Amino acid sequence: MNVIIQILRRDGRDQEPYRQSFEIHPPLAATVSWALGELNARLPLVDVDGKAARHIAWNCGCRQKTCGVCAMVINGRPMPACSAFIEDLTVRKNTVSVEPLSKFPVVRDLVVDTTILEEKMLEAGAFLSGAPGIERTRDGRLMEISRCMLCGCCFEVCPNCLPNGPFIGPAAMHGALRAALQEQAASHRKRILRNAREKGGWLCSRALSCQAVCPAGIPVTGTLASL
Repeated sequence: MNVIIQILRRDGRDQEPYRQSFEIHPPLAATVSWALGELNARLPLVDVDGKAARHIAWNCGCRQKTCGVCAMVINGRPMPACSAFIEDLTVRKNTVSVEPLSKFPVVRDLVVDTTILEEKMLEAGAFLSGAPGIERTRDGRLMEISRCMLCGCCFEVCPNCLPNGPFIGPAAMHGALRAALQEQAASHRKRILRNAREKGGWLCSRALSCQAVCPAGIPVTGTLASL
């Protein structure tokens, strides 16, 4: 089956976006990650109109849905490209739409600057005052929230998450709870949780769109209940 990969591209931070389409012939169990790698391996790279195109900028890491760096919007839904199987995306039509995450500054093509996630983590106070408490690391909730990859998918779909908004977002709330569970100093642990409640839990509208798209399957409801 021939599949069209339609990519929303941008040549640089201050450049206007444009769409460019490419044809691929995916094997069984091929992912969007595979497709982007296959396109970049072509010399020269030519789009469906026969025009020469520069190679596609995108982030790639583990290819096993572990690092989160390849997160992008695929067919309107944020997800890691390495776990987006083309056969699942082309049930209704043979076109796959690929775009960068929209709430982060675009560096080039599908590469975005996710520094805002780190800033939200700092805003949440998700850091330890000293060494982690070894006796607390077996907490079941800690194991669950430790799966967060900071991929940005939750931030992308959350109706309350804005780059300059007061809400720290689900990922920062997970990070704050993780730090609190490992924090040995009781006073600092209380400050972390209080800060996470004020800037996270109390500003969350409980839309739970973040929970629906989380690649790691982390339930934000559990984090909210623990703050």
